[in-house]
Amino acid sequence: SEDKEETENMMRNILSSLLLVGFSYLQDNKKLSYNQLTRNSDGRHFLITTLLERIYDPIDAPRFRGRVVFDLPERLGGTTRSGADCCQIKEVPFKHKRGYYTKKMIKEVLTKEGIMKYKRGLSLDDFELNVKKDINRVADIINGDQRPFDHMMSLAATVKDMINENIFAKAMVTIIVR
Repeated sequence: SEDKEETENMMRNILSSLLLVGFSYLQDNKKLSYNQLTRNSDGRHFLITTLLERIYDPIDAPRFRGRVVFDLPERLGGTTRSGADCCQIKEVPFKHKRGYYTKKMIKEVLTKEGIMKYKRGLSLDDFELNVKKDINRVADIINGDQRPFDHMMSLAATVKDMINENIFAKAMVTIIVR
């Protein structure tokens, strides 16, 4: 539970920056638009940190004062669109062949890489060598080949509810730092 508390403190700090970016963005724009947010670094930072808000809630839970709801496409595990202003996540095409990634494929990769062994809600020792390696594996799965931002967000949103919350949060911080 000490690890959960540490993760929650980290999330509070991230959310503080989220609120600053979000409020400054909203001063100029009355309506949040996923496409508009992805066009600049402040908007992309806002989307990533919003993804980390309410880390223990499902991906489609309202975030940022109810103004952001992440809607996954059906292939990535989504069901129906919420109709919220923001944010309809996009599908992720394969890089070198026709077709799209699916939730099932992503889960198979996470299982093969050993990430699914960490149960959701479980406290982890971030300093354990295997945990560090697995955090980097998740970061690589989400953005290892420097995907376009839309694709990285789609994979991150899909992975979020599949894996341990602490691994996910630290993988996202790793992606931001890279």
